[in-house]
Formats: sequence, structure tokens, C-alpha cells
Amino acid sequence: MEEDIRDQLALERTRLASERTDLAYIRTGMSLALAGLFFVGYFGQDSFLGYVGFMTILVAVVFTSYGFYHHRKASAFFQRLLSSARRNGRIVLALRHRKSKKKEETDKKDE
Repeated sequence: MEEDIRDQLALERTRLASERTDLAYIRTGMSLALAGLFFVGYFGQDSFLGYVGFMTILVAVVFTSYGFYHHRKASAFFQRLLSSARRNGRIVLALRHRKSKKKEETDKKDE
């Protein structure tokens, strides 16, 4: 019983850490976008620093897109993990199943 609670808390802690990382990517992207807009607005579009601003905005789009992509991917993973854990009754079984699948795939690639 106590082990189940620890496993559930560990899973929740991992999910929250993943969310925090995703939000950091999005926050960084937004900060870079604001910096890029400042460079373009303050120095003008035709100056060298204006072009640096445009490049910064492009990098911001990449960071923000990756943050959203990773969030969707991690959310889907945790949903699958929780649903299989509810069916099996234990989270540990779902984690072991995922690890064994990865090992089987790597063994097939090695052959």
C-alpha cells in the first residue's frame, strides 16, 4: 500500500517537473521574441541589429514551438502511463512494461 502511494507521488513529481521544463522553454521563447521586437523597433529594420532582432524572433519561434511540442508529447505519455497503471492496478508494472519494450526494440536492432 505504501509503495503504491510512493509510486504515484513519484509519477506526479515527474509530471510536474516535465511541465516546469516545458514552461521554461515557452518563457524563454517569449523573452527572446520581446528582445527581438525591441531590436527591430529601436534600431530599425535595415540596420545590422535589426537583422539580429529578426533572427532572435525566429529563434524564439523555435523555442516556443519546441516547448508546446514537448508538452503535448509528455502529456500523451503520462496519460497512457496512468491509464495502463489504472488497468494493472500498479504504476510500477506500467513502467517496467515500457522499459522491456524498449529493450526488445534495441535487441532487434542489434541483430
